[in-house]
Amino acid sequence: MAFKQVTATFYLSLPPTCLPNPTAAITRELGALVLTYHEALGGVVLALNKPRVVSTPERVLYDSPFIHLHVTADVLLFAPEVGMGLAGCVNFVGSSHIGLLVHGVVNVSIPADKLPVNLDYDEDDEGEPMWCEDETKQEGRIMVGTEMEFFVTKLNIKAGDISIVGSLLPEDELQLPDSAAQTKAKKDKKEKKRKRDDKSVDEDEAVGSDKKKKKKKKKSKA
Repeated sequence: MAFKQVTATFYLSLPPTCLPNPTAAITRELGALVLTYHEALGGVVLALNKPRVVSTPERVLYDSPFIHLHVTADVLLFAPEVGMGLAGCVNFVGSSHIGLLVHGVVNVSIPADKLPVNLDYDEDDEGEPMWCEDETKQEGRIMVGTEMEFFVTKLNIKAGDISIVGSLLPEDELQLPDSAAQTKAKKDKKEKKRKRDDKSVDEDEAVGSDKKKKKKKKKSKA
């Protein structure tokens, strides 16, 4: 899941002017984190709930009049990972890439080399750009407004902003360490190995049985 909820503690420095209403000041400071990527938490902050002061401020740092305190809150994060499957709405179609928006906020770019080989860049009857897979321009159409799923191949993070590079190729799902595809592949590999081992044991037992029979025949002839 791209969404997760964690409990996090934030270190805040509040000016003396917040003393008449410290709750509002804390809410304002934490609110500035919403829709920004928080590196320590590893995701985009979507919401903060139940902020509470861990302990009463006790320190004065140098000659600073600011109030220093730790605040704990429940944080809802959007934390995509490489290999994860997501869905978005196409908002740009070009010959070099396709652009999408995830949840109407996060930008996604899918390069042309990460599209299936059976898709070609073209235009519809009204001159709108699209990617489609047949000469009639009806099958597999990807146009502005198309809802589609993709796999995350890269996360670009800069100055609190996040953007995603994606792919429509199924093999890119395997980049996720705990993906269902990888788990299935490992199980299939183990099952094949078990069958080979069982077959080898059966063959060895069959050979051993034949040898014993031959020895008995030799003794009976003697």
